[in-house]
Amino acid sequence: SLLRCLVPLGDADRRFARFRRAWHDVWFCGQVQHLERQALPPPTRPQEPHRFSAGAPDTDFVGFHAREEGAQGPFRWTEPAALWRLALSPGDYRACLRLSLPPQDPRLRLSLNGHALRFAAEGSPETLAFRVSRAMLRPGGEQHLVLRSLPFRPQLRGGTDARTLGIAVRSLDLVPVRDRSGAGK
Repeated sequence: SLLRCLVPLGDADRRFARFRRAWHDVWFCGQVQHLERQALPPPTRPQEPHRFSAGAPDTDFVGFHAREEGAQGPFRWTEPAALWRLALSPGDYRACLRLSLPPQDPRLRLSLNGHALRFAAEGSPETLAFRVSRAMLRPGGEQHLVLRSLPFRPQLRGGTDARTLGIAVRSLDLVPVRDRSGAGK
């Protein structure tokens, strides 16, 4: 994509916009690779089956701020690029990610182990549903959910928080999907 920006086709503004988009994608790719290289203990198994909470130990979260408490329970703000380490057995799942969005459109992107995830709001804009197929999962049980968003700076909107934030994550539910014969996978 970067090379397409150098070819003198189209007007300069459109080429610059393509370049910015491509450069942003390359920068995020580098951020994600850095997050994945962190030497950490294995992720923890959830206390409730198939429910991963923002209250899990800090080592499950790379590129996340410290746990905070809110009216709806624990949550964690991400940085613009963050990685949630999940202990997940092989299988097909229906996922439901609960979060709180900043006041602006975060242009959220999700991927699991490098596979882009297509998601849709379910019931409210703060509950996102998506499918996880067995083919997306790594052997060994440790899976990497990457969350990418535009930076949000509360201080620039009159707040006192000087951090650069992404989105506030509350929980992730992964429910096994049964095959058509009714047997679990």
